[in-house]
Amino acid sequence: LQENMSDAMRAALDADDRETAQRQAHTLKGVAGSIGANALADEAGALEKALAESLPRADVDERIGVIDVQLRELIAAVLAKVPAPPGSTLVGADAGAAAAAELERLLDESNPEAMAWLDRNASALLGFLPAARLTEIEAAVRACDLDDALRLLREARAKEEFA
Repeated sequence: LQENMSDAMRAALDADDRETAQRQAHTLKGVAGSIGANALADEAGALEKALAESLPRADVDERIGVIDVQLRELIAAVLAKVPAPPGSTLVGADAGAAAAAELERLLDESNPEAMAWLDRNASALLGFLPAARLTEIEAAVRACDLDDALRLLREARAKEEFA
C-alpha cells in the first residue's frame, strides 16, 4: 500500500524525521522499480538522494509533489484495469465508519486476518482516517503489533481525527 506514501513522507518531515522519510523514499523506489514504473522509481531515487544530502524542505516538498502526482496516476491506471479484490464488501457513504469498526473488532480480537482484511479494505479507510494515521496503523499491522494498531485506531477515534 504505497498510495499514502507522499503523506507519510510529509508527516515524517513534519516530525523532523528525515531518516524515516528517506527510508520511505527508498521503499517506494524499490516497489516502483519492481513493477516497471521507472519514472516513479527515478523520482523516488532523486528524493532519497535529496533527503540524504539534506536539501532544503522546499526542494524536498517539490519532489514529493511530483511523486504524489505520478503515484496517483499510476494507482488510478492500475485500479482501472484490476477488478475489486474478492472479499471487499465495504462500499457506500458509510464504508469508512464500517471499515473502522470492523478493523477495530479484528484488532481487539488479535485476529491474524487483520492484515489481509486491511489490504482488501484500506481504500474504505483512506477517506475516513487521515492518511498519516492510516499509514501508522498499516505499519503496526504489518509488524504484527496488533495491540499498537488498535491503540492507534482508538487514539484516532478519541481525537476525532476521522475525515
